[in-house]
Amino acid sequence: MARQLFAGDTVTTAVVGADGLERYRDEFVVAAESQSQVEQVPTEPWITDIRSSLPVNRAPDYDKDAPKEEDRILYKRGWWLLRTLSEIDGVTIHNTVSTSPSALAAWTTRAKASGGKGMPTLQYQYWVGTDGAVSYCVDLENAVWNDHTGDRNTHISIGMSGRWDSATPSLVQLDGVARLCALLMRTFGIPVESVRGHREWAATHNVSTDCPGWIKAGWKDTFYQRLAIYVNDPTGEPWAFPVGTKEFPAERWYAATVHDPTGVANGGYKHTGLDLNLDVAPYGDVDFGMPVYAIARGIVSYATNSWSGVPMLVVRHEHNGAPLYARYAHINLLVTKDMVVNAGQAIGTIADWKGKDAGDHLHFDMALDPFTTEWLTESIRWVDPVPVLNAHLDASRVSAMLKRG
Repeated sequence: MARQLFAGDTVTTAVVGADGLERYRDEFVVAAESQSQVEQVPTEPWITDIRSSLPVNRAPDYDKDAPKEEDRILYKRGWWLLRTLSEIDGVTIHNTVSTSPSALAAWTTRAKASGGKGMPTLQYQYWVGTDGAVSYCVDLENAVWNDHTGDRNTHISIGMSGRWDSATPSLVQLDGVARLCALLMRTFGIPVESVRGHREWAATHNVSTDCPGWIKAGWKDTFYQRLAIYVNDPTGEPWAFPVGTKEFPAERWYAATVHDPTGVANGGYKHTGLDLNLDVAPYGDVDFGMPVYAIARGIVSYATNSWSGVPMLVVRHEHNGAPLYARYAHINLLVTKDMVVNAGQAIGTIADWKGKDAGDHLHFDMALDPFTTEWLTESIRWVDPVPVLNAHLDASRVSAMLKRG
């Protein structure tokens, strides 16, 4: 938890040379209106705290390492001025042209002494990898310098692995940034207009930069579209029904078979997950060709063209901060293994299941463990899809989807 500052507290930032003599001291008193209303940094299962693992600065020799006046300013008014959490009022997005926070921090340590004895050599509070993984790197009460927003930076800096002025980040990485931004917006009351790229903030201080590259590479609109999804969904994670069209919404479907590995609820028939059929006569064939959708963002972990005679795929989603594997079976595939899918994306259409008593339908089951073609395997932790869907969607609509008539 970041240290909370209160009205009347005196905060001191000092620069000390290699000889141990103090070169500069900056003090400010926390005003009453600046008392922090946010008592701790937001934590989520999908954020990894790596602050203690990053290298730190050596004590700088002020006269040797900063002979130029502009470098002296960096030391005097550098990365490490302290602020209260309640002062945070914006987010800045950067591309880092680096592969990881540890790699960039190590390079910065070798390349220059960056002021602030004992502080991490990284100018981003958060880092989002190309796989969408989010790392917490630097205390939020440390005001990093590199947003070009003046001496007292009140923004949170997010660094993205890679260079994105000539290429577009993957949706997985963009979703990682968007998800983090939405969390920070909710925590600190930041409006969407204060979530900007480095380029936009720098322009307000007459500094020119292409960072994060979204203008040149054309991915700015895509990012804000993803951000809107995470901001508008109360769970912070967009979900969708696996079936339904404008003409036949999810409520027009029903579960012909429910999740029952014991066979008690299905008249002795053991079954994982749901068999979803369209509740429209003649039953058994009108489902053919209907779209099937990914319930949430994820990655296709397995796909085959023959499972019980028809194609099937498994998608690795996330639920409650942990992996959740969902099988979409008896469908003609529109995606392939290792593809990233998003909530509401059509991933297949219901196939013609010839010669089967159940007729055309979507077989939809879930497990906490990765699986491929297994079914009713006791070593796999199978999950009833209904409580999972209820946690992310309108429970009344989920209930209607399960009932016939």
